[in-house]
Amino acid sequence: MEIKFNILEGFEWAPSPHPAADDFPGWWKEMKNYVPQEEPTEQVPTGTVKICSPFESALGAGYMLPLPFAVSVTCDKKGAATMRWNSPVGMDTWQLIGAHSNEQIPEAGMGLEEGTPFKFQLPYSITLPEGYRALYTHPLNRYDLPFSSFSGVLDAGYDSPVNIPFLWLGEDQTCFVDAGTPVCQVIPFKLEEWEHSSASLSMSALMEDSRVATGFVHGYRRKFAKKQVWR
Repeated sequence: MEIKFNILEGFEWAPSPHPAADDFPGWWKEMKNYVPQEEPTEQVPTGTVKICSPFESALGAGYMLPLPFAVSVTCDKKGAATMRWNSPVGMDTWQLIGAHSNEQIPEAGMGLEEGTPFKFQLPYSITLPEGYRALYTHPLNRYDLPFSSFSGVLDAGYDSPVNIPFLWLGEDQTCFVDAGTPVCQVIPFKLEEWEHSSASLSMSALMEDSRVATGFVHGYRRKFAKKQVWR
């Protein structure tokens, strides 16, 4: 299967959408596989998320839409944020970040009482094969980012750029978000009809896969994980 990323004419210089596996964060790369032990012990060392295959697979799933150029954000003590950026020559009319009215989201109940809503207006669109959809979501497991992008599902056939609503979560200070920062993770999947069922299962049967996964070094990775290729 092939997913095609279309870049608006004039933005060929900007960072391009790319596989999420090419954009693992620095904290992941620097993290150790096991929790450091102060003294030698016969106990099996405790693994960190660095060796958790499901966690790693989420980080590297699909593709990233990057911020095309740098943004400076100033947030006051009341939570109001002001965003500025220097538009490249010839791009003065491009509104990289737009306002997102508070009236467009619930006043209460959705958990969005804090944070300022905006929307990224990126110069990218995608073309999907017929019969496929794409999940647009905040970069998975990226709680280090000072914003939280909303999630949505887009069907094949819509090839125009998609605005990415987000909440600014930064503190009352000036924050610099560099060009290339991932703002949205795009994960394509096949459009299929599903049915669900429920069944009773004994505790031993329910925990069997867990026993296999934890009873071996890298048990889940060795016994269950299947490599997914995103190019």
